[in-house]
Amino acid sequence: MLFLKILGWICIPYIMIYVQWKRLGTGMRVLGIIYSLHFLVGVIGNMTIPDQVPQTSASSDFSESANSNNRRK
Repeated sequence: MLFLKILGWICIPYIMIYVQWKRLGTGMRVLGIIYSLHFLVGVIGNMTIPDQVPQTSASSDFSESANSNNRRK
């Protein structure tokens, strides 16, 4: 059971803070809130950042060679 609590605090701290709120002391509540907010901001931040597709040099070389073939015709 202890393993599940530790796993819960690592994976879903913003839910665990509500589950174990009454069992926590004042210091642990403050640390739990700070940790949960940090985790939640990280999750939301990763969801709002647009995905950037890295451009490789191979794809740009292919585009240039295709354009040059079209120009020769």
